[in-house]
Amino acid sequence: MSEVEKRRHPRVTCRARVDFGSPREVVLDHEVHNLSLGGVCLRVHEMLDVGAPVYLTLTFPELGSASVDVDGEVVWADAGPPRDIGVRFVRMTPEDRDLLRRYVQLHLT
Repeated sequence: MSEVEKRRHPRVTCRARVDFGSPREVVLDHEVHNLSLGGVCLRVHEMLDVGAPVYLTLTFPELGSASVDVDGEVVWADAGPPRDIGVRFVRMTPEDRDLLRRYVQLHLT
């Protein structure tokens, strides 16, 4: 089964921005590679270990710069180049989840 077939949520390419922090790196105003209701793919300068916690603020210019705060966990890392990590969302408020759902739906249509 391919990675795409394993995913519970469709991924979208988008124009979202992210600020994220981890035990090893803080990155401000960084571009999101792709996004779903379950997680996000980010290009990073410094590799993070699988299992590392990350703290994200995703900002959506197309929704009036609305943003969501999310706790996540690195679930895969590719030392590349390019250096990408996959982050699974582990905690967010219902309101933030609704905003994220609305943003993903905007890009699916």
